[in-house]
Amino acid sequence: MVVLAVLAIACDRPAPPSLQRPWADANLEPVTVAGVTLRARRFDATTGEERVPLGIVPSGDLWFETVVEGDDTGHVAITVADDTTTAPCEATGSARWQRCRFNLAPSEKARSLSIRRSGSTEGRVVVSAPLVRSGPPSTSLVIVVLTDTLRADCLTTYRPGMSLGMEIDRLARDGVVFERAISSSSWTRTAIATLFTGLDAATHAVLERDDKLPTGLDGLPQELRRAGYETLAWSSNPNVLPLWGFDVGFDAFADAGATAWPKDKADASVVLGAVRATLAARPSAPAFLYVHLMDPHAPYRPEPADLDAVEKDGTLGATFPGTASNAGAQSDYRAYLAEIRGMDRELGAFFDDLRTRHLYDDAIILVLADHGEEFLDHGGMRHGKTLYQEMLHVPVVLKLAHGALAGTRVAAPVGMADLAPTVLGMLGLPPLPSADGRNLWDASIQRLRDESAPQSALLKMDTHHKAALVDETRKLILDYRATEQLFDLSVDPREQRDLLPGAGTEAASLRNALDARIARHEAGWHVRVCGADRTERLRFRLEVPGIARGALLEDGDTLQELATHDGRTELRAEFNLSPRPSERVLRNGVWKGLRADEDEIVVTSGESDRLVVHTIGDTRVSFAAGTSDAAAPATEFTAQASTAAFQIRPSDDVRCRPQPTADAILPPPAPDPYVRVWYVVPSEQVGANQVDPTMQERLRALGYQR
Repeated sequence: MVVLAVLAIACDRPAPPSLQRPWADANLEPVTVAGVTLRARRFDATTGEERVPLGIVPSGDLWFETVVEGDDTGHVAITVADDTTTAPCEATGSARWQRCRFNLAPSEKARSLSIRRSGSTEGRVVVSAPLVRSGPPSTSLVIVVLTDTLRADCLTTYRPGMSLGMEIDRLARDGVVFERAISSSSWTRTAIATLFTGLDAATHAVLERDDKLPTGLDGLPQELRRAGYETLAWSSNPNVLPLWGFDVGFDAFADAGATAWPKDKADASVVLGAVRATLAARPSAPAFLYVHLMDPHAPYRPEPADLDAVEKDGTLGATFPGTASNAGAQSDYRAYLAEIRGMDRELGAFFDDLRTRHLYDDAIILVLADHGEEFLDHGGMRHGKTLYQEMLHVPVVLKLAHGALAGTRVAAPVGMADLAPTVLGMLGLPPLPSADGRNLWDASIQRLRDESAPQSALLKMDTHHKAALVDETRKLILDYRATEQLFDLSVDPREQRDLLPGAGTEAASLRNALDARIARHEAGWHVRVCGADRTERLRFRLEVPGIARGALLEDGDTLQELATHDGRTELRAEFNLSPRPSERVLRNGVWKGLRADEDEIVVTSGESDRLVVHTIGDTRVSFAAGTSDAAAPATEFTAQASTAAFQIRPSDDVRCRPQPTADAILPPPAPDPYVRVWYVVPSEQVGANQVDPTMQERLRALGYQR
């Protein structure tokens, strides 16, 4: 579950930043010591003095971390040069970072750090990026505490009468409850990538076991860091570590038990204890804290007293969600509930500590889970295999500053991608330019929008490739290797009655919407046929490098495989493009017009990077490459993935026509059809040599293949 605290929402814009970073990020590298990764600089250890420029920095608190690498006897004195009012900070050879802190007197001159080595110090001196807090102390906090694998229906906030989650419910009474929050996937790395970036799973492309968060994507940590927040993270999950790119945007990222997993499972008391110690030691500057807890995640190791309490409470055992009786699964379920009980108690103690420190009232606290857990709901156990509601319906509780909106409940479906944009909107900070999620905060009335929007989820890991779309009441689950399922969540929230094939037309409409949201971001080749203001029937023959599937296809559209040879597939495609009536609700009324038809072919695998499209018969179209709007007529179109004109970033929004803003009408269909071809570069991955055997074993212990 995630707790996110954010301050100062009463104003549209935050107070001027009181935290500054004298060093440019370009001069920094991630350095890990004792499981803590900091952005830092290394200096050669020679005898004498080295001065490191800081530039002109204001008066106030200056602090950083330092260590002498590779020399247990090394000794270094660091101070602010030419400042006789501060005592030097003594750094020695150590297995841990050591904090240096100075109080700077007012000065208009450029400052520098003085690094003096004594004796024959051989190790390199590492100094993390200095931070300077100027102006009055600030209690501004953004805190994310994510509790892994927490089902919404195990909390009294979401299931009245359930005697679990009382402390979370106390937080909920101080804030807003999102009743129908949907995760972006059923496993951790994909979901947290969405949480940080505001991007759908298909957009950030952190899907497979080896995928890492792409470089260059901005998200919540980066934006808060730019706004003057110190950004700190603690993770006890091996899937959320610097190894997978999650340290980007953080000043410090601590392994809080992840590399000891699963032999030594760090519980909430240990992880939150480390957070409390940091809050007590740090200057009072604005800060964003991300805390990832693993208590409800298997293997379940609850405190005996918590397990005993669950065992004695017959009403809790009776909530077992499985459709079949199984003693082992029921025992696991009771242990799972006991883990939640202990975690909830520690969260309550943490919130009480924030109250004691006078930090709680100013904070916004967002509580959510990355995904849920199955206990034979649909015949299986654990997670990362399906996209049913026990996986995707996650608790989300948002406490705003000063008790604003306390007791509010939002009934409309919201997604994991909506959270980062909403938090930034509450703080009056610039929006994430490429976010798929919505900013639910209406600054003009200081309220959250209770507006429904379809939510999607994607699972592409191990042997599973599935997608889901949750609309107002309907839910479509698509297994790309098997079948579709359709459920009415309003009358069947546990998804026990599949409405297919009786609702084929409705399922086709939902699948079209799901394709529209997911297909354009999938790695590989994309051939999208863009319709015109009249009905056209176009025919093509394609030579593709790998496996192809149709997206956005409707009645009358066909994709036929003709032959396969040497990893290349020959296809025949026929598209019936018919413009359709469309309505758009605008702030000043309802606009009615025509919407051009769009059909697409996605090629998702293959060794070759060459794609060829031939027109057949009397088909006459123009082709456009990548994001360019320049289109040229052709009867044969050849493309190479290595050509920059075709390559796009996952976050680029490539469609047939620009999408309208909230007050704009749909652009009219083009007078002639055309074909847009682009190539989405595969996601960034961690090489096998970067994941040591111990980490691979820990990942397997999480229940995933690798």
